[in-house]
Order: sequence, then C-alpha cells, then structure tokens
Amino acid sequence: MPLYPGAHGMRYVVAHGAYDDSSEDETTNFGCFTVFCKLGVNKWGYFGEYTTTRRAFAPGEWEQVPPAIKQKWAEGFSGKTNKKWGINFMVRRGFLEEGETMEPEDVLRLIDDGFFSLEALIYECKGFNWELYKWLNEKWEANNLDFTQEEDDKEIPYAF
Repeated sequence: MPLYPGAHGMRYVVAHGAYDDSSEDETTNFGCFTVFCKLGVNKWGYFGEYTTTRRAFAPGEWEQVPPAIKQKWAEGFSGKTNKKWGINFMVRRGFLEEGETMEPEDVLRLIDDGFFSLEALIYECKGFNWELYKWLNEKWEANNLDFTQEEDDKEIPYAF
C-alpha cells in the first residue's frame, strides 16, 4: 500500500491458481478509485485517486522481498496470526486438511519451490481530490474531532 498520500505503493496478493474460476489475464488493470489507508485504530487517511495493476512477480523479485515481510506472509498462511484467511487458502489449495496447521518455514518452502506464488498489486496515484478532502475535513470538524489543517496549506494532508 502507499506509505503516504500521493505516493505509489505495492502490496502482495496470492496468484490465481488452478482452483480459481478466474479467466483474468496474468496482468490485470483496474479502473481509477479512491484509496483510504488504515493508520491506526479507527483512524483512516485519504491517500488519493489510484489505479492498480496486478502482475506476476518478475524473475528474482520474490528473492528481493525483505525476510520480515516473507515471515509475516508465512505466518498468515500458517494460521500463526490467529486469522483464518491463510488456513482457508491452504485448505482450498489442498496443502492442508481441515483442522491441520503448518509451520511458517514450511509455507516459505512451498513458495520458494513454486507450489504457489504471490503477485504484486501496484498502486499508482493519479490525483488527489481536494473537494473530497475538504468535505471529509468538514465532517471531521463537525463531530468535534481533533484535526488541524490550515485552509491555504496545499501540502497533501495525511489523516482524518
């Protein structure tokens, strides 16, 4: 995801596999849409108007992903995060039976050995909607929430 408003960003998604009914191309482009990113508990920031492109990792790209990010994904797939999305994926793909678990190191081996792969979802900022920002700011202030931004400040705001 983008790190701040107006920045480009990327996140990893699971590649389509044989289990999918999808007929999407390897590279998929989506239309322009508004992006809000979670900044904390009940705190979201308007980041801008974005397009996304989904594509397979380029050769060597997975190897460049920082080990901490790989570990986070492996823990998610293994169920170590106490969330179901990873285990559900592993069961659907046939790597686990219902009720089984897998160690994160084993998940990394499956990815490294090509049994399943991740893709990059590239976020490209196309603009910033100042009218939307002003409307959100007015709603925020109307609820007596603590947010300060000078009216003439043209720096992109960060959070609501």
